[in-house]
Amino acid sequence: KQWYQRRVAITAGGLYRNKDHFGLNLKKLSELYKSVQVGKGHMLKNCDDEKVRASFEHRKERLGHSKQWNYVMELGERERDLYFQELVGTISSDRQGLGFNSRGKLPSERDRLKQLIASISESDMLLTLYNKSVQGRFLTWENTMQLDLGWNNLIYNFHISPELLKFHLNSIHDTAHTPANMKLWKYSNTAKCPLCGWKNCNLKHILTGCRVALEGKRYNWRHDQVLRVICSTLLERLKTTPQPKKKNWLVFKSKESSYKAPKNNWKKEKSTDCDSALIPLL
Repeated sequence: KQWYQRRVAITAGGLYRNKDHFGLNLKKLSELYKSVQVGKGHMLKNCDDEKVRASFEHRKERLGHSKQWNYVMELGERERDLYFQELVGTISSDRQGLGFNSRGKLPSERDRLKQLIASISESDMLLTLYNKSVQGRFLTWENTMQLDLGWNNLIYNFHISPELLKFHLNSIHDTAHTPANMKLWKYSNTAKCPLCGWKNCNLKHILTGCRVALEGKRYNWRHDQVLRVICSTLLERLKTTPQPKKKNWLVFKSKESSYKAPKNNWKKEKSTDCDSALIPLL
């Protein structure tokens, strides 16, 4: 949180959420610990050695009713979830038909348990945002183009600066240092816009609603900068793209139809009907 200037009270789910939910998709230590422990319990339970299975059953009897978290209880709950998923079957979530790719190679039961733990952890992080009217507002967005925050872009792409990444993460949860937030956090006595004097200068007002910025064509300048980046990328691509060669065409016309063929595709060869003829090599 200190790295990208987030307040202590703000949720840190933006670091660990999936990229589909505007997160950095970092690995959460508690989730990794649960995944490793459940995988270990699954190996002990299904081991070929009878003594190992007996030791797991003894641990299950000892920790089965404990109030603290343990991998024995977690393994039992996740196995029940997998059982109900198999009863329901595959649910189509897009335009693909029912049963599409149902004959493909399925992951092992241990891998499905780990995937289930990751999905439950993702759901818990989203659940904490539904009751937050400000931080969870992005959950209502539709058709929003996401910024590619893969590690290749974060490390090797010089266009994504640390300042841009901080602004991106803070703007999703509306925790940027705007005049409205500074007053809310009691760091300032006023929330007015320094340009137009609007009483509540939040992030939406700064980006799209300031009258002075609109009349001064600041928004037009921002859009023009985006178009310049697209234009420069297309020009560089066109320079490296080989241009198609122009061909000289021969046109043959008759009363019924016409035929058009390139000159370079005609070659003189022998034929059975005549000694020599122009035969097109198509």
